[in-house]
Amino acid sequence: MSDTNQQAMERFEKLIEHMMRMDRVEHGLGEKERPDRPKLEPIPKKLLEYVNSFDNPTTRKQMRDEAYKRHAKGQPWYQIVAATMPDGGIDEDE
Repeated sequence: MSDTNQQAMERFEKLIEHMMRMDRVEHGLGEKERPDRPKLEPIPKKLLEYVNSFDNPTTRKQMRDEAYKRHAKGQPWYQIVAATMPDGGIDEDE
């Protein structure tokens, strides 16, 4: 392809991209699509057992929600377990 054709094609692609962004903004979306969030792992059993050991249901929900939020932000479960449980999540049996 000649240089002028290649330049015209690049300008055309930029124009199409710009029009798509404008259309998204007009419909109340962000300019670019967000990447998919990574799949979250389930809460570890020992952490869930610890959280469920509290009598107050509000406390249980707050602790569970906080753990899930931290995990969604990218913190690994072993760090969350270590910070949440008084013994750091280390079983005496292990």
